[in-house]
Amino acid sequence: MSGGQPYFVDHKRGEVNELKALLRNPRVDRDAARKREVIKKVIAYMTLGIDVSRLFSEMIMASTTRDLVQKKMVYLYLCTYAEQKQDLAILAINTLHKDCRSEDPMVRGLALRSLCQLRLSNINEYTMTPIRSGLKDRSAYVRKTAVMGVAKLHAKVPDVVNNSDLVDVLYNMLRDQDAVVVCNAIMALNDILADVGGMAINSHIIMHLLNRLKDFNEWAQCTVLDLVARYTPKDDKEMFAIMNLLEGRLKHANSAVVLGTTKVFLNFTRNVPKLHHKVFKRLKAPLLTLMSSSGVENSFSILSHITTLVQRAPGVFDDEFKYFFIKYNDPKCVKLLKLGILKNLANERNFGNIIDELGEYVTDVDSEIARKSIRCIADIAIKIDVAADAALQLLLELLDFNMDYVSDETCIVMKDLLRKFPERYEEVIPPLQKCLKNIEEEEGKVAVIWMIGEYGDTIRDAPYILEPLIDSFAEEPSAAVRMELLAASMKLFFKRPPEMKAMLGRLLAAAIEDSSRVDVRDRALFFYRLLKYNEHEAARVVNSQKEIVESFVENDIADLQDRVFQEFNSLSIVYNKPAEQFVTGVDLSDDEDDEDSDEAKNNSSSTSTSGTTATTAAAAAAAASAAAASTSASGDTDDILDFGSTDNNNSGSSGGTNDLDLDILGGDSTSATAAAAPSTPSITLNAQRTVDPARFQSQWGVLGAAQQFTWNLTSVAAAQGLEQQLTAKHIHTMATGTVGNIKKVYVFATDANTQALYLLECLADLTQLTLAVTLKTDQPNTADAFVATFRDAIASSLK
Repeated sequence: MSGGQPYFVDHKRGEVNELKALLRNPRVDRDAARKREVIKKVIAYMTLGIDVSRLFSEMIMASTTRDLVQKKMVYLYLCTYAEQKQDLAILAINTLHKDCRSEDPMVRGLALRSLCQLRLSNINEYTMTPIRSGLKDRSAYVRKTAVMGVAKLHAKVPDVVNNSDLVDVLYNMLRDQDAVVVCNAIMALNDILADVGGMAINSHIIMHLLNRLKDFNEWAQCTVLDLVARYTPKDDKEMFAIMNLLEGRLKHANSAVVLGTTKVFLNFTRNVPKLHHKVFKRLKAPLLTLMSSSGVENSFSILSHITTLVQRAPGVFDDEFKYFFIKYNDPKCVKLLKLGILKNLANERNFGNIIDELGEYVTDVDSEIARKSIRCIADIAIKIDVAADAALQLLLELLDFNMDYVSDETCIVMKDLLRKFPERYEEVIPPLQKCLKNIEEEEGKVAVIWMIGEYGDTIRDAPYILEPLIDSFAEEPSAAVRMELLAASMKLFFKRPPEMKAMLGRLLAAAIEDSSRVDVRDRALFFYRLLKYNEHEAARVVNSQKEIVESFVENDIADLQDRVFQEFNSLSIVYNKPAEQFVTGVDLSDDEDDEDSDEAKNNSSSTSTSGTTATTAAAAAAAASAAAASTSASGDTDDILDFGSTDNNNSGSSGGTNDLDLDILGGDSTSATAAAAPSTPSITLNAQRTVDPARFQSQWGVLGAAQQFTWNLTSVAAAQGLEQQLTAKHIHTMATGTVGNIKKVYVFATDANTQALYLLECLADLTQLTLAVTLKTDQPNTADAFVATFRDAIASSLK
């Protein structure tokens, strides 16, 4: 913008009339510089969101100029407002047609590109002839623009392109002398033929493109390499010929070209194991060179691909483990990837060097790096038996560090190590005792409580370490800690009954009385009834012989690796998940989970609106069976259950036990019927969106289903309008989409007063006109109130 005038400032809308007068002023027309400044101001207003569509006629007249910059701005304006000014757009089309016949190839290309960008319903009537002329133009720039114009035309009116010979013309354009035209033709064909898997390829096309590969720029080379990766050579001779042609691409300075070539080599040899392994070795040197010599962003991408290769080909990169030692100036994302690679590269020859190096990273100022380093040390010990001594010695030394997160993570990994090497508890437990009382983190607490339960007979103060946790059970926010505390207390009770008897009684009473965590209450009821049934059976169940763990499920990701490896050289490698998990943005669970969920919804169609499910009935039947069995328990069992409490409410007497049984099983049927049902509390939903996709997905995986129900819809239109009805009641949509005849809607809401979180999966069957809903919440006692609010929100759509 000449003169340094500020165009992007907030002007009054009334000045649009002034611009209209200036564009019509003959003196402005005669002054090219002034005319350009006026048009610049129009574009600036348009960019600010001010409606300048009233200038449409004047801007069309301004397109009659030899000034290319002015013509570009006018075309930008026309493409923006042509859809609003359908009646005047014909004037713009005439102007663009005229410029498509200009002697200047830049003007011809610019006019053709703008013509293809017009959003008009009958645009194919005006663009077909200019596109055909452009495909035969003597200028490569115009031909390139015309090729992309075909793709744009297909996006608007696919039938017009499919029923014409334009696809055949694009195939012929693969022989064009200009490499950019060829690249655009490939991309256009892949876009147009996406429904059939992209453009058709054969040996002649592939060899033609590979022989011209050096003429293409880097972007075009990546496009060709993606095409070659889809091709299957007809024999070994052709495979080796293609690989020889691409050998030089492995030395290219551009990482995208190297990774594209890598994908070709891996795809070609995947069915030839010996050759496939040799390819991994051949790829090692160029990838390590690129990783070391590239910037942070490129290094991260290459490290992500190396991570996949290390998992697919164990042993290939093992001798180069020093390349992955962390540098002081590495960003956090690179450090985390290097730690993961070092763990996978460890073997019986180099584990000592790697463990020593990981020990240095524990002092990193970033707690996540320190935690990851500790986790990697433990993983190496689990993976390599001979490394256990060195790893355990280093981990025990870390307990002396005066850093809470180091102690927390060390206790967590010690739990896994003891599951793999239970015979090592004698050297692990004594040093752990001094830090057991100071662990505050949830996962660390779970690990410590587990170790106390398993090895409490060797820890002198074990019951008294658990006692503060038992006394503050009601204040403990973590369900995982509560569950582990119940299990550990049961284990320790059978090892040290005199000390644990009263504690266990208080714990079971507190857990059973608290209904805020249904899973914790069910576990407490299970232990309680197990003790009433037979104390010897309870001891056998709780303190059963543990199997030695050889590998953990978390590390068994072969299925995921295979799926991700098929999408090599894409974002799937960086995200470490298949494309369908992050491209669609709709499915929050795996396909198998979806199928199970759909089946559950179909089976739940017979459930009542109140949300009572078969699971509840089964639980009641199991409770009744346990209560019946308890009547035949011996007197010794009652003695064990008499926890010596002086509180009448927790008494172990027969009267107290009967009262507890009645409460557990829902009470006497007559008294329950006579009792007044509590009124459903009202809730006020938050109008603001307080949940982001990451929180929704994490909570969806953690929370259990509070209620499941199925309702009948009035019509397909009712199913399509669910989101609008729910939004009006402050129930916000997180994701939506249609798979087959099932419309999926994921919504959430929060209580403005209690901050209770409600997550819902709504599956609308557009054929059967049913709506299956799964509700998850962190406060199950408010589920009924929310269901009532939810039903009111969509009442007009339900039968």
